[in-house]
Amino acid sequence: DPSALEPFFRRVERELSDGRGFVRLRALPFERYGDDDLTMLYWGIGTHLGEPWAQNKYGHVMGDVTDQGKAYDDPDVRGNEIGLVALDYHTDGSDLVGLMCLRAAASGGLSCVANAVAIYNELVRVRPDLAAVLYEPLPYDYRGEQPEGSLPFYPFPVFSEHQGRLFVRFIPKYIYASQRHAEAPRLSELAVEALETVRAMANDPQYNVYMDLRPGEMQFINNYH
Repeated sequence: DPSALEPFFRRVERELSDGRGFVRLRALPFERYGDDDLTMLYWGIGTHLGEPWAQNKYGHVMGDVTDQGKAYDDPDVRGNEIGLVALDYHTDGSDLVGLMCLRAAASGGLSCVANAVAIYNELVRVRPDLAAVLYEPLPYDYRGEQPEGSLPFYPFPVFSEHQGRLFVRFIPKYIYASQRHAEAPRLSELAVEALETVRAMANDPQYNVYMDLRPGEMQFINNYH
């Protein structure tokens, strides 16, 4: 009876929106299912938390995190397509983002979540000038997926507020990649310092937590926090 799970999913929603901002679920006995069945179970759980959101211009709503032989410095590469390197701290495009482990990596493969709200609060306290510049629109590279006739970048602030809540869109790699386009606004020294400061704070253990996801485990994250 799916309705029996509704109270559980509502608790998960509250944790994501008003609690710590992420959850780790260990509910699936992976040894009983194949990859396709696990994927469908993961998909079903995700639909209880929100509506699917396309990840690229092709409308893909789910992707495998596997090494596809693409280089990290490829200006159009997506994070789930590269291997052997750690991804930088970033947010994604949806309200919530999910991840499920089918098989553990041969080495590495840790998932790390940083607390953007705590980072923001500390930045406002010690360097309000850096927090202020991140409220200004910065250019983000479209990664070659801009609408026809549009510029290859779009302006968006790292920090914004709505109805008394903080929202964060932090993708340094996309911001720096915008500078390959001559028509994109140049980043100021203060903006670069702010981006690097937030990046360093996200790497500080007092602001993050590492998780070694095991097969069948899922992670859901509030993308804005």
